[in-house]
Amino acid sequence: MTRLVEDLRSVSLAGSGQLELLLIEVDLSSEVVDMAPTLTLMLEPVGFSLKLDLHPCTARADIGRIRQAILALVDNASRHADPCVLTISTSGVNGEASITVADAGLGLPHDLVRDAFSQFVRGTQSQGGSGLGLAVVRGIARAHGGDVHYEADSGVFAFVMKWPT
Repeated sequence: MTRLVEDLRSVSLAGSGQLELLLIEVDLSSEVVDMAPTLTLMLEPVGFSLKLDLHPCTARADIGRIRQAILALVDNASRHADPCVLTISTSGVNGEASITVADAGLGLPHDLVRDAFSQFVRGTQSQGGSGLGLAVVRGIARAHGGDVHYEADSGVFAFVMKWPT
């Protein structure tokens, strides 16, 4: 219940442009490495394994909010993708930081792609969840001056969050 309330609060604040950020210089790859044990504990019981593809990236970010977004993306994959290797990547190119969470699951149904980041949107095959996770991720990305998008390519499905460094 606490998580649902916090997700609703985050989406509401982000939607009104009032999501406060504590921006500091962070090394995104180090932050993901620090999260890896927790992410593995989330993924292994449901049949996933974790792979990290980390490239150095220093960015101004609210690391608490970035961690919240990563957790939401990993939770989303663990609920909706078939068990597989989940890959988290970081990079910093051309003044832009990015974090990608990719899996080899079924991907988003074509009719869901456009609205996937809206509040309370859930697929017909939904296995729990509130329909807020991707909306929270978008709110966090936009509060950082960036955005998040979905990519599908040759059986790999990814959510990519980017913002200026």
